Amino acid sequence: MFQDVIDCALEIDSQVEAYNLQANKSFKSENKGQALSNQGREKLSTSNAVYMIGIDGQVVKGKIELIGRNVHGQVTPNVKWVGQNSTVQVPFPDLKRDDHPMT
Repeated sequence: MFQDVIDCALEIDSQVEAYNLQANKSFKSENKGQALSNQGREKLSTSNAVYMIGIDGQVVKGKIELIGRNVHGQVTPNVKWVGQNSTVQVPFPDLKRDDHPMT
């Protein structure tokens, strides 16, 4: 049940992100002089240890298994969380590199 809630929340977040990207594209076409907002973000790759803050406020650790495209065509990592057998698509902005991964 908890996984269903997480999956639903991540899907909603993905839809909101897709909407914001679309709105941001039209805004950028009007204001071409502005810099991108994600220039300071660290690049994440396959097999990187990552973490995110879950909906309960707790840290959830995992590893990027695959980077592909979601149903909206956005590049999205598939993360395998510690203690789970399946992978979940998580938007890049939600992930942070884990400098202290669990071994």
